[in-house]
Amino acid sequence: MHLGNALDIPRSVAVCPYCQGDLSFEVEEWDAVTGVPTETGVMVLCTNERDPQINHFDMPYVYWLPMTIQVYAWIVQEGIRVER
Repeated sequence: MHLGNALDIPRSVAVCPYCQGDLSFEVEEWDAVTGVPTETGVMVLCTNERDPQINHFDMPYVYWLPMTIQVYAWIVQEGIRVER
C-alpha cells in the first residue's frame, strides 16, 4: 500500500457500527523496518461519516473501537505493508 491511499475494507470483515456503511482505512503510522502498520496508526473511515443524520461519534469505545481492532487483525492477516 502506498501512503496517502485509502483502501476499502471488505464488508465480510467489517461494516460501520453506526450506519452499516462501507469502510476504508488509511495508515498514519507503521514500523519503519517491516512496513507493518501499528495498531494505533490505522485510521478507519466510514463512507457516510459526513451525513449529518448519522451520529458517528456516540460511545466510540463501545461501538467503534471493537470494529477497529477487528480491522487491524484483518490488516495483519492479509500482510498489508506500507511501501515508501
